[in-house]
Amino acid sequence: MFLIEKYRDLIQKGQIGEKITTDIELQIIEERLMYPKLSTSKMIKKLKLKCSRANVQKIYKKWGLSQFKNPIKIRGVISQPMPDKVPIKDFHKNLSAKMRFPDLIKTSKLKVNSSFAQFIKCLSGKKVLVSNPGVFIVAPFLNQLGVVEALHTYAPKSYLSSDITNSIIVNTLRIIAGFPTINDYSMNSDRSVAIASGLTLNPKKSRFYESFDNLRFDHLENLRNDASCRAQELGIIEGKEIAIDYHCDPSDSRFPRDKSLSKSPDKKGDIVYAHRPQVIWDSVKNSIINIAYCEGRSRAPTALYKFCEKNLFQIIDPDVIAEIYADSEYTGEKQLVYLAIRSEADITMCLKQNPKIKKWKEETMRKNKWEDYGHEYRISSQAK
Repeated sequence: MFLIEKYRDLIQKGQIGEKITTDIELQIIEERLMYPKLSTSKMIKKLKLKCSRANVQKIYKKWGLSQFKNPIKIRGVISQPMPDKVPIKDFHKNLSAKMRFPDLIKTSKLKVNSSFAQFIKCLSGKKVLVSNPGVFIVAPFLNQLGVVEALHTYAPKSYLSSDITNSIIVNTLRIIAGFPTINDYSMNSDRSVAIASGLTLNPKKSRFYESFDNLRFDHLENLRNDASCRAQELGIIEGKEIAIDYHCDPSDSRFPRDKSLSKSPDKKGDIVYAHRPQVIWDSVKNSIINIAYCEGRSRAPTALYKFCEKNLFQIIDPDVIAEIYADSEYTGEKQLVYLAIRSEADITMCLKQNPKIKKWKEETMRKNKWEDYGHEYRISSQAK
């Protein structure tokens, strides 16, 4: 009995509360970012945790907290100036397919549709009436975006053909012209889309859509990212000031259950079958940078990380971004911390009144430290 009492201190004791909840995990992350000198033992003492140092160390390792040597201001971020940015040297700027393969049409021996070539010859002595000239204005712009080069770079091989034109170009012009579908090229309205696309044949409806069956989400993501890279090369987007939003796109299908669509709240608060497009746009250039569709049941906080890493930071250098606006769907401390650390930009968030936000508001009001915006500040509802 004496030996047991003597060597009891040498035996590792199991501690109460070994499993760390998400709230405590977030609290550990906050404290470690604000006070980098906190070791695992000091962290347990400061937060009065009832767990082992190994569990705290797992959180340090999981989030890479040991690499942060300087304190990061999380509390009072509204009134604190952002530190000077340090350029990230390992950022690799992706070039669009148009820039990488400028002679792809020649090297791949893509040809003009034979019937369309004959049609061009006929125009020298015959007039053709069209009712929608807008597609002819847009057609050169699609060429500048490098749609043909992108498709032959990222689309599945089964989708490619020997013609320059393809179904995506036809449907893009169809959407721009405002037609729900294409019925017959002999109709004047459809003829404008056909000529702008480089076609004159009269295929059935199914031909325009059956080739899309082989396109997958990774193909579409690569095509969208390539279009964004090309837009940056053309100066359409810059990415200095960006905004992120999460929309609800209700389904117009009469049989949504057959399409396995999930439900989501619309603007009125009603639960409807819908997709959820996540959008990033350039606030200065007023142009969309990228867009990605999520299932209706997915939520903005969980989709933010994947969306930014795959659809934003692959295109825009984080050092270029100076300001980010995130809409109310992204209200959450984890999202704010992620955007602040990942981009080191000024973060403006439309915050919902959840318990965490109310706590932040009370703490900020008690400090009585507010930044004076001066003459540039205005209330949008009173702006003329």
